[in-house]
Amino acid sequence: MLSERLGLDPLNNEIYATEVAPESGKKARIVFVVGVDGWGRIINSHPQFDGMKFVESAPGDDELPLYIECTIYRKDRRVATAIREYMYEANTGQGAWLTHPRRMLRHKAMVQCARACFGLGGVYEPDEAERVSSALLTEANRRSHTARTSSTGPISKAMVKPLGTGQLKGWIQQSCQSGQAVGHS
Repeated sequence: MLSERLGLDPLNNEIYATEVAPESGKKARIVFVVGVDGWGRIINSHPQFDGMKFVESAPGDDELPLYIECTIYRKDRRVATAIREYMYEANTGQGAWLTHPRRMLRHKAMVQCARACFGLGGVYEPDEAERVSSALLTEANRRSHTARTSSTGPISKAMVKPLGTGQLKGWIQQSCQSGQAVGHS
């Protein structure tokens, strides 16, 4: 339903469901992740979209920009939406951040600007899905250390794994049968 609402193609990985399981014994959460191509499609297909520009700051000590600012223009607004993403806040130091930090920061600025400009919520970008998982694991570890004695056993590593169509349908059916809302975060 979400891919239809956003006009995204799940077969091209523009959007996919990810299971986030913070600890053993707890029910997994499903989050919806939109890749950079999906965000590009959302922005470019919006009927009020009227252009976008990026501004890169002067480099810092590490030769990388301190920030990248994205501005999105809408046909129905006089004032454009501008968002700055800062390298020191966004850079995870992993994966593509190691080889393409400018591109990753540009993508991050574009996604956050699109959210603010078009009111998009309830979906994550890949980095955020990883951070959700890490945050849940950190909270679970904090609770475990506070309790000191736990009958549930050791906390497993947080998982972020893409779900297949069959798994997602099964999860939705199970959630609907138990009366839980699907896709909330």
